[in-house]
Amino acid sequence: MRLAAGSRTGGGLRAPGAVGMLALLTVGLATPAPARALTPDAAPSTAPATPTAAASPETPRVTTHAALDWTAPYRWVHVDHIAPGRLEVFESARHGWLGALRQGDSLLADGRALFWGHRAATRSTYLSFYPFRRFGEMDARRDAVRASQAVVGEPALARYDSADSVLVPPHYTQIWRRSPDDDYVPAGGESCTELTAYGGWLDTHQPAFTAGADLDSLWTELRTMLAAEHYPLACRVYQDVYGSSAVFCWWMAPDAVTLQAAPPIREVVRRHLGAAAAARFWKRLDALFPVTSTLTLERRADMCNLGR
Repeated sequence: MRLAAGSRTGGGLRAPGAVGMLALLTVGLATPAPARALTPDAAPSTAPATPTAAASPETPRVTTHAALDWTAPYRWVHVDHIAPGRLEVFESARHGWLGALRQGDSLLADGRALFWGHRAATRSTYLSFYPFRRFGEMDARRDAVRASQAVVGEPALARYDSADSVLVPPHYTQIWRRSPDDDYVPAGGESCTELTAYGGWLDTHQPAFTAGADLDSLWTELRTMLAAEHYPLACRVYQDVYGSSAVFCWWMAPDAVTLQAAPPIREVVRRHLGAAAAARFWKRLDALFPVTSTLTLERRADMCNLGR
């Protein structure tokens, strides 16, 4: 698995294509980057967002999210936590904001393209995603958001912002980097991604600083066992490269039936190896790649802004 253990200040922006879990583990240590604001560190993308209105001195240049590239290696990820009993306030504000962004046949950009959520009686959680290839594209995202806000107007923006009153800590933004070579993809599951999946769960791992080739070998062994047992869920792997060294293994199902039918992964390994060997396997993997939290998630198409 291509992890960058030790990149607690956002180090190790690996060029896409590096392989092996060991590669990510060592890259963050070899090329640390200082913590800083998200300013451009590379030339902006040459693929502009799709325009929906001509720019003029009087009219802001507005765009949509229709041309976003979800094969890009990075994700801007924003995490919101909602106070108990206030979920409907947050969701209603989002729905109203999307309505305000509908201008003719277009849905204006707001920088929060894809929504996934975890609904709970206690604290609910929402993650919103925006893909990009170069950090310079964050400037384009910011400008598009400002242009859309100018078109929609202050009253609509104020109504949307009023939902901030139901947020509870922590409230933060991360930058995730895709690690597609670490994915587990079942036969026929290539199209199951963050953009298309129905639901699943997100395991947050904190790799041990002693992890290296052993972790690479164990993760490969796990994926091999899952393939042999025809495990039906896909796993898409990401790493936080701005602020921590957390690794996210996002297990996804294309539909509710597949999700409900999928057996626990530990049971799959026990069936494949036998109880004693499975226990030894998990002891080794858990020591190097412990799960610090698990969050069940559902894609919220009603809250997404994918443009048109």
